[in-house]
Amino acid sequence: MLPWRLTYCNMSIYRQEVLESVLLERQQVLAQLASRMAWLLQAQTLLKELYPLGQDLVEVDRQYCKMEGFWKEYEEQVEKMEYVLMASVQLMSYRPETDEEKSVLDLVKLQYARLSEIWESVQEQAHAARETLNTVHPKLVHFQELCSEAGKLLSSAEMILASSQPIAKTLPKLREQSSTHADLEVSLQPISQCLQDIETAKGDLKSSGLQISTDLKNLLARFERRWLEVSRYAQARGVRIKEMLAKFGGAAMTVKDGTLPRGWSKMRNRNNIPLYTVCVRDGGTFTQTQHPELTALFSDLNTRYSHVHFGLYRTSLKIRALQKKLQLHFLSSQRALQIFASHLDNTEDALPISLLTEPLSTLYQQAEKDHSGKVKCGQNIDMTTSWILDMHNSNDSVLPVALKTSILILTGGKLEDKLKNLFMACANSSGEIVPKVFQSILNCLIKIPVSVGEGEVFTDNLVYEGMQALPQGIKSIKMANWLSWIRHNPKVLSWLPLLHRLAQTERKRHSVKCFICQL
Repeated sequence: MLPWRLTYCNMSIYRQEVLESVLLERQQVLAQLASRMAWLLQAQTLLKELYPLGQDLVEVDRQYCKMEGFWKEYEEQVEKMEYVLMASVQLMSYRPETDEEKSVLDLVKLQYARLSEIWESVQEQAHAARETLNTVHPKLVHFQELCSEAGKLLSSAEMILASSQPIAKTLPKLREQSSTHADLEVSLQPISQCLQDIETAKGDLKSSGLQISTDLKNLLARFERRWLEVSRYAQARGVRIKEMLAKFGGAAMTVKDGTLPRGWSKMRNRNNIPLYTVCVRDGGTFTQTQHPELTALFSDLNTRYSHVHFGLYRTSLKIRALQKKLQLHFLSSQRALQIFASHLDNTEDALPISLLTEPLSTLYQQAEKDHSGKVKCGQNIDMTTSWILDMHNSNDSVLPVALKTSILILTGGKLEDKLKNLFMACANSSGEIVPKVFQSILNCLIKIPVSVGEGEVFTDNLVYEGMQALPQGIKSIKMANWLSWIRHNPKVLSWLPLLHRLAQTERKRHSVKCFICQL
């Protein structure tokens, strides 16, 4: 009997040890569940800060940095969480034998259900936040890099302009400054492109639901002001250098009928671009692409109308002088419309110089027939070609819409007929103008005053104002929209009505010479 009693006693002790071991294991799992639950609650709190996206770029950048740190911890917790959930499932499959086991198991089931629910929610939010931030943050980094690059480029250009020497008075130094200024103008192009890229990137960020902070808006506004000052200063310096170079080129010499000024000769390079050469005082030669008669005219206009303080009136006087010099007032806008329709199609490709001169030759030849003995056909073609290429900063080509606008806007005839013909010349086969072509027309209209040295009065901001005057969201512009836009007297076109009034006053006689218009 004694061995049997010992065996039973040993089994009882063993069974008690097993129960205690299972109970301890379940309590450990319960403790791990509690630990994971604490982490999940912290994760939920953090995810509220990380998702959804913040209201400005600074906050999103801060969110991304936090997400990088959170994601490493999250990946570490995934394995632990899966282990605890698996252990909980296994424990819940056992049948409790004591009240204490049942109590612990009930707690495990309760914690497991709550933990599973919160864990699923945290997983969903964590992946959504990471995916969104990983999509938006590269755009944000690109935007910040563009802003940094724009600041560096502007600072470099400002330093170059600040260290520029005064305009030289000797030809060799002028040539050196002209070459240096040409390099400067090339270096300014990346700034313009960078600012355009910033606007594109800003729009991309806004489409993602981000707002630009006030500090960043102020920074972009400073960029625009600095760029406007740099570009205006560079443009004005370039004009002064050209004016000084023109003084060495015989610009003040008289022109004989249909010929170049004395000492000038004309040649063409391999691209058929006309070049004008003159001998200078040091025995060398000076070559330019601008027709010497235009160089003389622009230099004379600045002197002749320097006393006119009203910018709009001064601009119209200069453009009227240019119109008469090119004899564009002898051309009919209706005839120009027909010639453009026969020589040019609706392509948006730039016209090489050979195709540029064809419609101009036909226009002036027709004007020569209509006004016998008054129109100098050959000289006008050369000067008009030179003016259009120089106005659009091109050496060998120009867009069709630029050619049509430059010529039609300065032809003779009634103002309303001219503007209608301009619309028809630039319209597509459906008789409509798309906003892109409309903007090209405005760019050309602003370049005409700039070509006579009035860029400070007529700035690029007027093009933006003209575009804003269109109905919002308009996709095509009809003749009625065009005429309605004109009736609102857009500033970009403000010099044109005054130009027509000046032409009318020239046909009248004053009893006393006018101090302003000198008629």
